Amino acid sequence: MPAAALKFGDPHRAERIWLTSCPKGVPADIDVAQFTSLVALMEESFKKYAARTAYHFMGKDVTFAQTDSLSQAFAVYLQGLALAKGDRGAAMMPNVPQYPVVVAVILRAGLVNYVVRNQKKWVPAFNLPGAVRFNSALAKGSSGAFKKAGDWR
Repeated sequence: MPAAALKFGDPHRAERIWLTSCPKGVPADIDVAQFTSLVALMEESFKKYAARTAYHFMGKDVTFAQTDSLSQAFAVYLQGLALAKGDRGAAMMPNVPQYPVVVAVILRAGLVNYVVRNQKKWVPAFNLPGAVRFNSALAKGSSGAFKKAGDWR
């Protein structure tokens, strides 16, 4: 049902209140059979909307193409860690621009996106054995070629 058709008191309004905030032209419903997976939807969006802003954070715009490129570089790094399809991947970070990149990597790799619960906000600097900084992983992965999940291992 289009957002414009929702009226006060409409039973659909309570369930789908977010539709009133959607930009003009955004459909209220999507055909879920159109894509074989969430990864297929992401990859089509990366191509189709490459030049558009995917998200905005503290004065910086990040495009769909940049998210695609960064997630591929990060994926190359992960591919070198001997992870297999179905392994768990967890991103423990606050709401920052790196988060959508990491989630895209986890899904593209065929990993299970494990949600870390009960994390403390603004945890002071600490050292986790084996932890790798985001930019370090990008630097290591940017020189390789990305392989789709079915081509790993």
